[in-house]
Amino acid sequence: MKKIISLLVFGCVCSFALGQGTTESLVVKYKHSMKIPVSVNQNASDNIEQSADFTLMYSDGKSLYSGDKQAKTETMVSGMRVDVGMPEEITYKDFGSKTVVTQTDFFDKKFLITKNMIDNEWIITNEQKTIAGYSCTKATNSIGDVIWFSNEIPVPDGPIVFCGAPGLILEVVSRMGTTTAVSILKSKNTPKMDPPAEGKRVTEAEFMEIVRKRMEANGVKQGGLNVEIR
Repeated sequence: MKKIISLLVFGCVCSFALGQGTTESLVVKYKHSMKIPVSVNQNASDNIEQSADFTLMYSDGKSLYSGDKQAKTETMVSGMRVDVGMPEEITYKDFGSKTVVTQTDFFDKKFLITKNMIDNEWIITNEQKTIAGYSCTKATNSIGDVIWFSNEIPVPDGPIVFCGAPGLILEVVSRMGTTTAVSILKSKNTPKMDPPAEGKRVTEAEFMEIVRKRMEANGVKQGGLNVEIR
């Protein structure tokens, strides 16, 4: 018996005190890692480690965040082969119109979801550390997400759907795992960034209902990032 698990990331946590902008374009490489709790039954469970590389391109108030092509990771959980892979997901943000467009792949079908950015108040602390050669400050929000942003790069963006800090977000620690910048390239050239256009257009609520029904049909109970295989 073999199960395939795809990880889904939705929601956008932003506020819009954007501060000063930048005339430079950015290409930022991130490494995302996480542990997925998987339960085969009440007596057998394990954690599956997964990592992937992503790229954020930002220019003139727009950005595109996408993952490199990832091979599925096969592991054994109590004698059962389990494939775990990141979905082929693309996130486009337009800070002018405050919209987010996400193209995601779910069970070999593409879906296109457009939504408004959600305002989020970041609580800035005095803690600091260095990431990818830049001095960063720690901030948190009301649901427990932790970010590290750099005032040295005055861009209100970040990985996945995280944004709205006074500087570029170089690390995120959330229930989805940890995403950390490993390199940052500044350029005067503007990268090509078109909103994703492939897939069936659905609302976020419609897509989550599709996910729920498909998971139930495949005998997979999903709660947050905990996945139980029955």
